[in-house]
Amino acid sequence: MASVQIELKFTGHALSNKDLLSKSDPQVFVFQRVGESENIYQGSTEKIKNNLNPVFQHSVKIDYFFEVCQSITVLVVDIDGSSSKKAYKDFGNSDIIGMTRFNLGHLLTQPGLKAVYDLNNPNQKFAGSIIVGAEFINKSSLKAYFTMVGTKFDKKDVFGKSDPYYKVLKLNPDGTHTEVYKSEVIKETLNPTWKDESIWMDDLCNSDPNRPLRFQYYDWDRVGDHDLIGQFDTTWAAILSPFEFQLINPKKKSSSSYTNSGTVRFENPYTAHKFNMLQFLQGGLKMDIMFAIDCTFSNGEIRHEGSLHHVKEGETNHYEKSLLELGSVLMPYNPTQQAYMYGYGARTPTGSDNPNGRRDFYDKVDHCFFFNRSGNPCPKGPEQLHEYYKKNIGMYYFDGPTNFAPIIRHASSYVKDYSQTNQKYMVLVIITDGDITDMEETKEEIAKASNLPFSIVIVGVGYESFDRMKELDADKYPIISKETNLPVRDIVQFVPLMKVLKSGNIAKETLKEIPNQLVSHYKLANIVPNPPSIYVSPQLH
Repeated sequence: MASVQIELKFTGHALSNKDLLSKSDPQVFVFQRVGESENIYQGSTEKIKNNLNPVFQHSVKIDYFFEVCQSITVLVVDIDGSSSKKAYKDFGNSDIIGMTRFNLGHLLTQPGLKAVYDLNNPNQKFAGSIIVGAEFINKSSLKAYFTMVGTKFDKKDVFGKSDPYYKVLKLNPDGTHTEVYKSEVIKETLNPTWKDESIWMDDLCNSDPNRPLRFQYYDWDRVGDHDLIGQFDTTWAAILSPFEFQLINPKKKSSSSYTNSGTVRFENPYTAHKFNMLQFLQGGLKMDIMFAIDCTFSNGEIRHEGSLHHVKEGETNHYEKSLLELGSVLMPYNPTQQAYMYGYGARTPTGSDNPNGRRDFYDKVDHCFFFNRSGNPCPKGPEQLHEYYKKNIGMYYFDGPTNFAPIIRHASSYVKDYSQTNQKYMVLVIITDGDITDMEETKEEIAKASNLPFSIVIVGVGYESFDRMKELDADKYPIISKETNLPVRDIVQFVPLMKVLKSGNIAKETLKEIPNQLVSHYKLANIVPNPPSIYVSPQLH
């Protein structure tokens, strides 16, 4: 997801006092750890003198990315004099009132984008509370859309036609112009049609449809200055009317025989909202996460070190790496920080032992079963997700074949009842060691799920080529629905783990398409973000 800035605001409550003769002078310092990086200083509030319940006016701004785990550390310090410290290690224990850590994704799912966190002093004793509020700094959600069509442009090249492109400039209060957009160059034509364009209204005209704009059209030249074909002045409000605009070249308009240097028209100009995922989350969209783990025989027997499921103390196999990294990013977006956890491709235990004292298994292979056999089937947080994996992976009789259709069908059932007032989204993470057997059935389940608020992430572990898996990730060739015979919305992202391990960030490569998939679904469904949910202040200590 393209970077969006988040503004963090802080209020202290019942802070511990560090001064003997007066109250503490608290100041908040904010650090961030992205992935495996060190804590990096992000900014600080002002210092407030003699106050144990400070309301800080200065905020701290942080770049937000959906696809990485952003751990925020908030340090509340009693400042004597002034402080220029910007490294976490520079603060002595005697100065620290308290500290807390939280996941930025978790904060962004809270009502009103606000949460209360306990502060602990260096001795891990309660030291008060910090209320953290978030607000995303975003442009207006309005965008201007149009298709530009030109007719009978002047020929500017001696040995060929013109190579036209255009610029859009907005008029400033001081009479100067600022370039806000530059189109692509279309080669060898006097009747150009540019691709569909979209420009943020904030950029185009500061969201004022009556602000004067200038469109300038040039002939691109490989060497030397580009030649002006012509220009015209207008406003976005005028563009919305069915006008044809004449291109006027200032150097030619004094000639009595001069009419224009061509004409342009705007086909289907309109203004529409372009929302982002954060606006849906802010409006209360519930994101559900499901992990599906391949338990087929091709993974190898778990007791053998060559098995992809072999669990060894002090090491993490590829399944563990995938669960930990993807869980740390995705699970905070669920209000309870929980995820569904399923297995597929194995025979499950009957619950009783056979006469030889060995575990007995059902005869039929199960392609969609709860992975945790006792207690809550939904782990909370990536650590418990990992714990459930290690505790249960040895309980199944690995079998086959590798079928995805049943798990996709089951996961999609959780989000069939979505609506404007009941917004939800499911992210299904399938971890597999090889190509699938039910390709056609899987494609049809994907086609059905493409009409739902649903994304599928497939992580390929091990050393297979995964050639057929690329058919599901329809980046080049879309999946065609058998029911409609039409291409379906791309909801699948496939990532071979061995390849992304070289870049060092599994989650970033794996989850980067989800924000756009979420927004595109709700756009097609004509559903907009709900008003921001309201923060209800809890009872503080």
